[in-house]
Amino acid sequence: YAIEITARDRLGNSCNVTKAVRAESAVLAMNEAYAYPNPVNPAEANAKIHFSLSKSADVTVKVYDFGGKYVTTLASKQRFDSTSGGVIEWGGEAADGTDLANGTYIVRVTASDGARTEEANLKVVIWRE
Repeated sequence: YAIEITARDRLGNSCNVTKAVRAESAVLAMNEAYAYPNPVNPAEANAKIHFSLSKSADVTVKVYDFGGKYVTTLASKQRFDSTSGGVIEWGGEAADGTDLANGTYIVRVTASDGARTEEANLKVVIWRE
């Protein structure tokens, strides 16, 4: 929002000020968490992990194999605000940089504002041809 304020003193002097104000929700919520493309062929494109937040928060994104074993961290307490939405790319690599095998992986997106934590679990399929 833009707020315009005009003030005038008794002598007729005036001052105009315009301020930009961003309105955020009082409660953290995560919406529209998804991965695209899915399935992904990392030789052609990276998977993009998308999410929307109702207010600014620190976001951690970790990847696990289908058995629950940790694979890699894509973001660790990275700050995202509510206006831009979040996008994090993943090229299908493990923490040590090796290419992962074809299969289904769980991407856990965790957002925290200090008072509330929201999580989303996404299934991402890697299909290398």
